[in-house]
Amino acid sequence: PAAPTNVSVVSVPPSSAYISWIDPIANADGSPCVDLANIQVFRDGSLVATVAAGTEEYTDTPPQSGYYLWTLRAIDEVPNVSEASNGAGGIAGNPSYFSDFETDDGGWVSDNPDGWQWGTPTNGPGAAQSGTNCWGTVLAADYPAGACYQLTLNPEMPITQPDARLEFWTWYDTELAYDGCNLKVSSDGTTWEIVDPVRPYDRDAFNTANTCIPGERGWAGHEQGFWEYMVVPLGAYVGQELQYKFTFGSDGSVQYSGFFLDDLVIWGGGPAGEIAGQVRRIGTNAPIQGATITTLEDPSAVAQSDATGAYVLDIEPGTYTVLVHKQGYCDISDPNVVVEDGNTTTRFYTMSYPMGSASVTSVNLQTELETDVSGQFDLVNSNNATCEFMFEISSDVQWLSFTPDEGEVPMNNSSTITVTADVSGMPIGTYNATIHVENNGETNPIDIPVVLDIAIDLSDIGVVPTEFAFYQNYPNPFNATTALQFDVPVETAVEIVIFNVMGQIVDKPVSAYYPAGRYKIMYTADALPSGMYLVKMTAGEFNGIHKMMLLK
Repeated sequence: PAAPTNVSVVSVPPSSAYISWIDPIANADGSPCVDLANIQVFRDGSLVATVAAGTEEYTDTPPQSGYYLWTLRAIDEVPNVSEASNGAGGIAGNPSYFSDFETDDGGWVSDNPDGWQWGTPTNGPGAAQSGTNCWGTVLAADYPAGACYQLTLNPEMPITQPDARLEFWTWYDTELAYDGCNLKVSSDGTTWEIVDPVRPYDRDAFNTANTCIPGERGWAGHEQGFWEYMVVPLGAYVGQELQYKFTFGSDGSVQYSGFFLDDLVIWGGGPAGEIAGQVRRIGTNAPIQGATITTLEDPSAVAQSDATGAYVLDIEPGTYTVLVHKQGYCDISDPNVVVEDGNTTTRFYTMSYPMGSASVTSVNLQTELETDVSGQFDLVNSNNATCEFMFEISSDVQWLSFTPDEGEVPMNNSSTITVTADVSGMPIGTYNATIHVENNGETNPIDIPVVLDIAIDLSDIGVVPTEFAFYQNYPNPFNATTALQFDVPVETAVEIVIFNVMGQIVDKPVSAYYPAGRYKIMYTADALPSGMYLVKMTAGEFNGIHKMMLLK
């Protein structure tokens, strides 16, 4: 088979990534692929999952949050294995900062527009590590002699975790002992210190001919020439709000392509304030795990309560309306929560719960042809509930409607729901549907099956004829609609044809298979002139014929 296409990655907090793609429909030679069996998912070249064809999605949770490259291979039933798909890089987890530099420069500031540049490289690597854009020291030419370029970022974000780190992809080509780049951090923007990557710098000290960073350690090398992933620990700076600076320098002689960086991530940082506390159940005071805590003003900041009910929501200073949600409980909205710079605002929440249910497990409706029908059921919120039961009702068919279709049921109360079936244009038969009651209770949704029976007469429901029959149309004479009724004892093809007095076919209102039953078809003769007509039914070996008079 051909390889999967359109591979994309979306970060899923707190530590996963959602990978999606399109399965191949052709083989590598262009012929149709009719026996696709599975798709293999690889993370950084290692197989992590095999999913069935047609799934076209997978959520991966690596052992550590970080930047990864996912590729896919298709397998048919033989099994033949495809070439690897194009890779899709992305973040697994919820980083404090991330930029792939595709739509913007990520907030980094260059001190010289002729030095550090953001865009598409045509020199050096010739392409970004992912996408089309990255940062580099002169994108379209070699760096000059005596270069001294600085690229800075001030995310206004303190380091909060001991395992904090900065990660990025880099490609560089420099004169080894003389030209290169390093990374510095500062808590005040004035005093800067070099931070060391896990994979040590290439040079312990640049030659003094380097006009910008003489004697400093850094990345350098003329033989590098490939994208490499760098990890720089930041745990030593917990509690400090860091600024970051890449400094590139060169001497006065040999020049090469320079230093490029892409897909930069910072882990373990956080906003300058936080809201923390516990979420518990009313009455028992038991901790609630998995409650979602966010704010109306900044829904991108999200926390979840743990097994003890505890949560910490990192957020910038300000005044917020805190929102607490957990299925099976009533939502909480807490306004005017003030978060101060560097401080923790404490909020403990007690969640009330509804106890909603439906009074029926199914709804059965019976009606005659072209006659709408209604039924009712109750949504009940028991006397043990401690808050309102919220609901919204829909179905999987268009012919059902509900009154009301949304609302709330107070504690120790009920709400009557009217279900109406609009049967206009629906032939005789039995129809099935499902009512979906979306709600804030423990069982969501509540699904209620519906059975609708439409018959010529209600007394006909469930009647199975023992022989074929074709009845005289009624009314007769008619203007311009009349009923054609017939019985079918076994499933068979039925055809009803209209003839004029010259024996010419002028209409064919029925031509279909019908299961055993009694049927009534409303026929409208708007296109025919007044006069006498013959109407003939054929079903297998059965033939029935009647005269009918159209008067306009």
